[in-house]
Amino acid sequence: MAFDRINPTGFMKVLGMEHEAFDRAQRASHSLEGYHPTLTAYDGIVGDVSLWWNRQAPRGFSPTALEIFGNCPFQFFIKKVLGLESLEEPEYGEMIAAMDVGNLCHNILRDFHQYLIRGKYFITRPPEINPEGLLHRVAQENFHDMELRLPIPYPILWETTKEEILIQLKRFVVWDMLHLEQTGYVPTYIEKGVRLPLAGDSPGHVPTFCMEEEAPSITFKGKIDRIDIKWEKDSNDICFRVIDYKSGKAPQENLLKSAIRGQKLQLPFYIVMAERLLSEEINRKHLHQGATKLEEAAFLYLLQNTDPGAGQEGILGKSIKGDEWEKIEKHFWETVKAFLHDIRNGIFPISPTEDLQKCAWCDFSTACRRGFQPLQFRLERDSRLEKYREIITKNIKWK
Repeated sequence: MAFDRINPTGFMKVLGMEHEAFDRAQRASHSLEGYHPTLTAYDGIVGDVSLWWNRQAPRGFSPTALEIFGNCPFQFFIKKVLGLESLEEPEYGEMIAAMDVGNLCHNILRDFHQYLIRGKYFITRPPEINPEGLLHRVAQENFHDMELRLPIPYPILWETTKEEILIQLKRFVVWDMLHLEQTGYVPTYIEKGVRLPLAGDSPGHVPTFCMEEEAPSITFKGKIDRIDIKWEKDSNDICFRVIDYKSGKAPQENLLKSAIRGQKLQLPFYIVMAERLLSEEINRKHLHQGATKLEEAAFLYLLQNTDPGAGQEGILGKSIKGDEWEKIEKHFWETVKAFLHDIRNGIFPISPTEDLQKCAWCDFSTACRRGFQPLQFRLERDSRLEKYREIITKNIKWK
């Protein structure tokens, strides 16, 4: 009867059958299949999320969490609000997951630089410290720790992987040491955790145009891989640069464009967090008085080199320069404000963009109705997504 569009509720009542569940299912089906101009609760417009928000906002939002929202609000809802995870099939897993390799590289460089900082290597260059030997020792210690924590199914392949990682990290350290010597920068803060509340008077707080009624309760949090500083002799300014290590491949898209579109937010947040950290260090007299000046914030791709055919081989990096940050900072905060507004109001639709490449790697594609025509109709017409669509297609216009 339902397939013939005949309402069977009366028939079910006569037979004493429960019809409430059928009525709900039928309403849901009509909502899902309808060609109407607004999204529904079945499309990710869940409404009030105050219980989750009141718990999460003070704990802090990470830059990568907001990046997920920038790529797909529905994925953010599943992963961050519902807290669901994808099920991995062990038989199809890699020998060592890419995330574990990334953490391993981070840990090796963390221990390496912390040892050099404690030994004042960058200031006095003591001859008893051999950076290459130190790197090898630190790497072996971290390899051993990983072997104790994780199962290693293919020992011979693991030995090859360790050699490859160590070769790449040695290449990176040689390049990095030379770059530090040439620029005068000194690694000063390693894997520094920073919290950034929206309220506050110290430098590094969010501009007033991003404030809302509930802004004082919102906090951002992050861990910066490395902050290098140097002092300008003439002006006494404190120049700094922010470094974030990456173990994967560098994306092709423009970093500035991705930042204002909300898809690459780590470096912008780390810039503001570094400014706040340095301001606090100056107030505590751990650093001398002076204005802070950003030179650059950069992703450095540890396992990916530049093309040696173009000249001297080096480490591939993507950066935001200080003058570029001045031009995009306002756009960045406008994007963050819009994302927070949608999250607070429970607006988590499937991404309305036509970029299906990011969907191919999504852990939750099986729960997504991306190609469902009635949903596409609603995504294109719901006025609540106008700001989001504007942000994720925004381009940079330099004056």
